[in-house]
Amino acid sequence: MKRYSLLAVLLTFSLPLFAVDDPTVEEGEEHYDKKMCINQFANDCVNNNCLTSEERDCTDKCRAGAEDKCMGELIGDE
Repeated sequence: MKRYSLLAVLLTFSLPLFAVDDPTVEEGEEHYDKKMCINQFANDCVNNNCLTSEERDCTDKCRAGAEDKCMGELIGDE
């Protein structure tokens, strides 16, 4: 009986320790998310606007707009 009581006490106090162990954010993950965001918005803009546009700097404008939009989203998440 003592053995089961001791086991119950050990499990009771050790399980919360495992629950507290939050996964860490990998270094560079935030930079990767920003890069993915910019690429996604820039590609969407190019596909929707630049394919039929005669502007020479359309892709540059899409890239700049995507950077602004993603920077706003990243700041809004914090």
